[in-house]
Amino acid sequence: MAFEMKKQGVLLALGYVATLGGAGAFGYFAYEKYKEARDEEASVGKQIEMADIKIARIPGLETDVICLRENVGELVKILPDSKEVNEFVNKLNDFSIESGVELSSLKPEKDRSKKKDVFDKVIYKLEMTANLDRFLQFLSACEGWERFVRVTSLEIDGGDWDEEMARDEVVHDISVALETYAYRGHDDPSKLSTTIHNYERRRDTLWDEIISRRSEIRVERYTYVPNELRRDMFIDPRRRIVDDGDGGLPYEEQQALVMDFVTRAAELADKLSALEAPGLNFIRRMELDNEIDSKLYGLQNEVEACVASRDVTDHSLRRRIERDVMPILRSVGETRGVTTAASIEDLRQFRNKMAELLDAGNYAAVVAQFDTIEDRLAPEDLDPEMLALLQDMEQTAYQASAAMDFESKDIEIGGAIVASSRSVVVVNGLVLSEGDALEDDLIVHRIAADRIEFEYRGVVLAKVR
Repeated sequence: MAFEMKKQGVLLALGYVATLGGAGAFGYFAYEKYKEARDEEASVGKQIEMADIKIARIPGLETDVICLRENVGELVKILPDSKEVNEFVNKLNDFSIESGVELSSLKPEKDRSKKKDVFDKVIYKLEMTANLDRFLQFLSACEGWERFVRVTSLEIDGGDWDEEMARDEVVHDISVALETYAYRGHDDPSKLSTTIHNYERRRDTLWDEIISRRSEIRVERYTYVPNELRRDMFIDPRRRIVDDGDGGLPYEEQQALVMDFVTRAAELADKLSALEAPGLNFIRRMELDNEIDSKLYGLQNEVEACVASRDVTDHSLRRRIERDVMPILRSVGETRGVTTAASIEDLRQFRNKMAELLDAGNYAAVVAQFDTIEDRLAPEDLDPEMLALLQDMEQTAYQASAAMDFESKDIEIGGAIVASSRSVVVVNGLVLSEGDALEDDLIVHRIAADRIEFEYRGVVLAKVR
């Protein structure tokens, strides 16, 4: 009986343990499922969060797409479409005429009709004759064009320099390949299509933004500036020596003289162009007039003396004078003698500028300023107020001129006695009182403890002790 009870107790304990084990296993399984569900929920939440971020970005992305689509014409403006590329040849012909190169051949190197890419390469081979300067002008015209153009190959066969030719008359045989791209997106707008709800309405509301972004699109351009003195590296730089029988200066001196004439003539032309610039103030206008007169008459006299004495006998150098110097002298000479109108405000500004220079002690600049205007205003043509301003400027220039002369004088100041009854000073070894003359037009005006004032040519000027 006792054994049976123990057996039942053992069986009950085992059943209890088995029940507990089963419950534990079920609990563990349930916990793992719970963890998986929680992790999945967190993952879904993260995906929802990322989706919300992407959704929030959609309006901004759509704005960018609309702006880009409306401005795509500007963005790819440097690339012609399939129709405009046919005008490429005409444009190259225009550039050749403008720059002065002579085209002998212009042929395509590629058959465009078989190409279906969005960006279709187009290459043309050009054969031409030109000197270096004209060829560089041709390339500059291509570079400055609103369409993209690239040089892919270049061959230059240098020309011969004949004895009777000027340097810039030498032409070279030039072969150059120019490349551009046709943009076929213009031809097939579907390649740019992206569906945006209410596109037209949103485009209209974004028009200010579209225009703003369009203004940020810039195409860098470069303008070639010819330099007549630039050496052409494709011709032989050696030059014949002038025969003794030709007379004149040695060739090197002739060349240096003519190059100096050409450079100075070009400077004259630049100053004449600056004089014609809009918005030029009266003071600068007067300065330029004065500079032009000074340079013009100096160069004219030298060129005339050179021609008369036959210092330049080389044919090409003489042609250079006739071509690059004489026309500029004639052109500038035709503008001389033209009176520049001045207003009362112009003269006031000029007078004030001279006064500022005088106060700063820049006496030479004061005189130079007045020289630019002295012979360009006829007093009989001025009204009383303008005449008073001119006289005021004349007095200022006189004071500056006197101050310049005074500063150049050798005046050595020694000891001085300042007294209420009679002050004396030692100047250049002479004992002088106020009112005494050191020399003609130079009188001791006032003796002070820190300086001695002189009256020179009616102008009071001081020397610091």
